[in-house]
Amino acid sequence: MFQPPEGIRILSSRDSWPGVRYDFIVNNADLQHVSESLIGLLDKGIALFVNDHRRNDSEGGLILEKTSGQLRRMTGGHGYSSDWSTVSEAAAIAEVAATLAATIRGANLGGGHFTTSYRPKPQNHG
Repeated sequence: MFQPPEGIRILSSRDSWPGVRYDFIVNNADLQHVSESLIGLLDKGIALFVNDHRRNDSEGGLILEKTSGQLRRMTGGHGYSSDWSTVSEAAAIAEVAATLAATIRGANLGGGHFTTSYRPKPQNHG
């Protein structure tokens, strides 16, 4: 059984190729600590999606993954997406904390999902 980081409550889980998807909410007000723990999951091959309400909508997301030792991020939502870009661990932690703090879902401190056994698709450099 997968053990989530401290400060995260798993709401549900389901098979999601190529692994298991876990939907979560944050239940710890120390968003810096929670963000560090979530970024730490990326070293285990886990992909992270954080609900992103910084644009005052409910459809945005921040996606983080580690590929070939590089931490990569992308944002997107209904009708928009950024390109993938590399980011430092400190910048990723700060952005996750800001994203969690910007939730518009009631009293929750943010949430999202992560997928275990995730392997990013090879990059096409041709």
